[in-house]
Amino acid sequence: AAVKKGAAPADPGPTPPSAAEDKTDLKGHEADVAVYVASIPFAKDGSEAQQNYVNKAVELLSKWDPSPKDDAALTLWVELWTRLGRQCLKEPMHPNDGAKRALMCVIKAIGRVDAPIPKYASKDRLLWRGACHALCGDVFVRLVDPQRQEKESLLKLRRMSVEQYQHC
Repeated sequence: AAVKKGAAPADPGPTPPSAAEDKTDLKGHEADVAVYVASIPFAKDGSEAQQNYVNKAVELLSKWDPSPKDDAALTLWVELWTRLGRQCLKEPMHPNDGAKRALMCVIKAIGRVDAPIPKYASKDRLLWRGACHALCGDVFVRLVDPQRQEKESLLKLRRMSVEQYQHC
């Protein structure tokens, strides 16, 4: 159909959605994540500032989904989540909050606490997975509270902790 001179162009309809964002690339933010993680113990404003650094690191890492075929990216994924989890366990972060955040980091890093060893993985990736399992064992140790928990819960947490150290 011919458009009359001076007439508004026809409505082209809804704008097509843009191409899906590539989540397999961290887009150079690994340095930002490392800075946030390293800043956690030096936060001057106490736990609120620490949680802010943790939240910023989690936000950046959550935007990233490394390709299952990219061993270097998967190694970095496990390393960054493990380093973040380690910082969450350190003082002066509140022990319960820190342990919960560290456990979340473990689950993000390896999928689940009883995740099987990948069939094909570099030595570095396996080392970081071992460090992540050790972190998980430390988290379970921190969650043990004989004053508030029943004997059965205490035994289960202790057993789970030992199992994580066996994965190292």
